[in-house]
Amino acid sequence: MKQATIEALNRVNRDFYVAEADEFSATRRKPWPAWDRVLERFISNRGMEHAGHSILDVGCGNGRFASLLEESLGASWSYLGIDASPVLTSHCRSGGVHERRLVVADIVNTSLPFGQRSASFDLIVVFGVLHHVPSWEKRRSLLVDLAGHLRPEGVLAVSFWQFGAESRFSKRLIDWNEHNRTAPEMIEVEDLEKGDHLLRWGDGEAVRYCHHVDPVEAAELTAAAGLRRLETFRADGASGSLNLYHLLQNHVLSES
Repeated sequence: MKQATIEALNRVNRDFYVAEADEFSATRRKPWPAWDRVLERFISNRGMEHAGHSILDVGCGNGRFASLLEESLGASWSYLGIDASPVLTSHCRSGGVHERRLVVADIVNTSLPFGQRSASFDLIVVFGVLHHVPSWEKRRSLLVDLAGHLRPEGVLAVSFWQFGAESRFSKRLIDWNEHNRTAPEMIEVEDLEKGDHLLRWGDGEAVRYCHHVDPVEAAELTAAAGLRRLETFRADGASGSLNLYHLLQNHVLSES
């Protein structure tokens, strides 16, 4: 995919979250049910006997996962949340009592904002993010980069929104050519990848770019990270399969 197309698709989402961030946040109050399962697996593999777990939340939004951490983890831990929306991160900052470190950054077009390559984490979660990252190569590069920031035996948890497998979302799809007839910026349709879609938000005219990462692509992306696969499962939504989860672990053992 051309860089110009990547940037154009990214601007569609940037404009959406500028206009709709507050309304979007209002619909994202509770954690997804599967997040408890992710934390249970992290705790069972990493253990809670060591204080000071470091957790990175990529695409933290309004801080739903941070709130779940406060409810679930009794040991001390540090939290870094990254999101492209300053409005959503302001909601994240205002919630809870545990210290939250937050960075506003666009992970599509910039490097991960850690300041140094040596930054590392015990748990990295990427929930509801990959469908907003244009191009196979960008999605692969993000996961490979994140894998490089896992501590020995650390866990990387990734979710893939399976909207393309549920018929109710087909009503929200917008034809790319129809979009181009009225949009301020045209998208080069011939440069799009299979699974690239525009979805209408709610009953209004606001749209988001979303890529349907099917199970085959999800397996290829997570394999590229070079980590040990702990578990793959579906969960969430009325169907119980709205999101596909891959849990991966850094198989480099720490020195005793």
